[in-house]
Amino acid sequence: MADRLHSILDGGRDAKSRILTVPAISMLLMLTIVGSNILLIGRLSIPAILILCITCEFGLRWLMMKASCSIQIPEWEFSNDDFWVLAIAVIGALALMTPHLLFREPLGIDWIGFASIAEAYASTGTATMVGSTDGSWLYPPAVPGTAAALMVITGIESHRAISLLGHLGIALLCAGLAGTMGRNRASGAMLVAIVLGAGIFAKSIDSGHPTILSLLPLIPLLLLTLSPRENRNKLWPLIAFLCIASAFTIHPTGGIYATLLLLADQVHESVFKTKDMRAFLGWAITVGLGWIIVNGFLNSLVTGPIIAEYGWQGGGHLLRWNMPLLLVALWGFKRGHQSMETRILIVWFILLWLSSLIHLLIGLEGSTFLTVSALVLYSMAMHGFHIPLACLAAFAISPNPNGWLQRRDTMEIAPLPNPITPQILHTCFAIGGVLLLFTLAWFGSLTNHPELWARTEGDAELQSSLDLPEGSLVYVENRPWGHVIGTDVDVQRTAHPRVGITIMEESIHNMVHNSIVWDDTDRISELGVTHAISSPRGEIGFHLAKSDHWSIEQEFDGSRLWTFHSEPTIESALSHTIHPIDSVGCNDGCEWRSSPWTNLYPWKITTVTEERAFLTTGGVDETIEIAESFNSDTARITVILEATPGVIITLEIDAGGNTSTVRQTMEGRLTTVTTTAEINHNETLSVRIRADTPEGVWLNPQGISGRGDRIIDMNGAWIHWIEV
Repeated sequence: MADRLHSILDGGRDAKSRILTVPAISMLLMLTIVGSNILLIGRLSIPAILILCITCEFGLRWLMMKASCSIQIPEWEFSNDDFWVLAIAVIGALALMTPHLLFREPLGIDWIGFASIAEAYASTGTATMVGSTDGSWLYPPAVPGTAAALMVITGIESHRAISLLGHLGIALLCAGLAGTMGRNRASGAMLVAIVLGAGIFAKSIDSGHPTILSLLPLIPLLLLTLSPRENRNKLWPLIAFLCIASAFTIHPTGGIYATLLLLADQVHESVFKTKDMRAFLGWAITVGLGWIIVNGFLNSLVTGPIIAEYGWQGGGHLLRWNMPLLLVALWGFKRGHQSMETRILIVWFILLWLSSLIHLLIGLEGSTFLTVSALVLYSMAMHGFHIPLACLAAFAISPNPNGWLQRRDTMEIAPLPNPITPQILHTCFAIGGVLLLFTLAWFGSLTNHPELWARTEGDAELQSSLDLPEGSLVYVENRPWGHVIGTDVDVQRTAHPRVGITIMEESIHNMVHNSIVWDDTDRISELGVTHAISSPRGEIGFHLAKSDHWSIEQEFDGSRLWTFHSEPTIESALSHTIHPIDSVGCNDGCEWRSSPWTNLYPWKITTVTEERAFLTTGGVDETIEIAESFNSDTARITVILEATPGVIITLEIDAGGNTSTVRQTMEGRLTTVTTTAEINHNETLSVRIRADTPEGVWLNPQGISGRGDRIIDMNGAWIHWIEV
């Protein structure tokens, strides 16, 4: 099916372009078919997907027959340059798949929401929440639906399915763009140009997979728009419409970009060829009416003023993510400004830049259309300008590209002026190869930093091992680390992740949270809560430990499943104190830092500090008061921390002269260091924590994304708290 569509889009294709482009179109069709299945029948159905696949195959054959089209199968002939381009594309694709192969879970936090929707589709067929929350997710169904289909067919976990789709998708996107530029003899240059910008790669690493996958429809649209209209297949308006619809089923961001690309094509047609603006006005009115319809549909779901979470995307953020690419793209535009391709691409870029001005209207109320657009384009500097600039840059560094030039009443394809030596492109490939090696080494180094992941390994192990009695209701923190992923979807929980438009009719989560904080046991019983899950990343464990009504049922490296008791029991009444680290205890070599996770979500009704002690070569000294209810001569002292591999942690305890020391080498995960001490009725304990850290710096992706407090970071240990 994908090969047929590619043949329609590019009748003069060669074998290299076919190999590069057809896989990307295949993935686009898969996402579109699954998304359409959910939209048409209201639920995920594997048999319905198969029927839709067969229908699409016969429908495409019928359309080709009506349009007198036939599939063009090129000869399997390759030049030396073609072999090099294909080899580099394969190596690049494997490199882009590396995070999926190396990381236990995706980086970022958005994947948690996508995985939750995928689990709902896989179990119930719909995007309905389970548990005490009466609600559902309104989100484009293609990506979570396809992930759910993979889960059902292969049995893989939801987060692995999302990761596979996302990283495979960006690899096929880059290869498909290179195949698209093959008609202009710029495939190799496109592979170099795409890596001059960091935007789409950073978005992918931060788990913005639906946004990146929604760029796949741009491949067939570029094949259409970057050829003269008289050379296009008569089916092109239908294909263009289906591409835009497909993009919206994946993510509205790609739908907006695709619409603006078609609008840029019409601007070129009206301004540079026909000199007739009526068709352009018709396109503009059609687009406007479409947005009015969307505005009416979302009017009751989206309210509030325009917000710009990351500020204006057309200024400093544009330069931040695309500066090298922008400079080379300007050179490409200068070189090919007389060609149809560069004119369409620069108009597309201008339309995208104009759409970024919406973030300058921050605070404006009254228009759902503008509010939704601002929400959809909140990070467009990362992915909105990357592809048009890369296409322009490919014209700059390709030795001898060609383009369609206006010759009186006709269009003629001809080489662009100012050919350059192939050595420039070869040098760029060499530089790109070195950068690729550095990137792979960087990916490998990230596995040594457990603080980068929203969920700790203990969180994941605990959630996947949940086996609760029927009728249980679990309190989970409404934070990325709290949402239950990878367990039975029927486990009743108080909160679900917010992603897209989250429709909640009723939720008891806030009432349960406040009841736990204030230890209101009557209210907890009334709400029916039987268990709670705490994470070392969160705050709720501090409050559960202070209560006489909660006991630890299960624990993995500080991640705990607690059981509620309406009346205190021997287990729940055990003295259990969680002592947060104080900034005063930080000595030389200890830095008081904002945690990349706790500081992300302010805690409003607790005395627990959001900052953490970060040790390089220094230490922490704390004095802990022994609770009056403590009725034992022996205390177990545990430090919860996470550190890079090779860090040696020394824990020293002094209780009125009774000392205890333990030394432990870290393995690169959140873990505990534990010792016991004889307290003999002493009222205080002196705790000293020391770190011996191998020297080294690393590039912190959380600093790049804005979630962390620095880009160039140091190896060390994060100290979360001390337990007695």
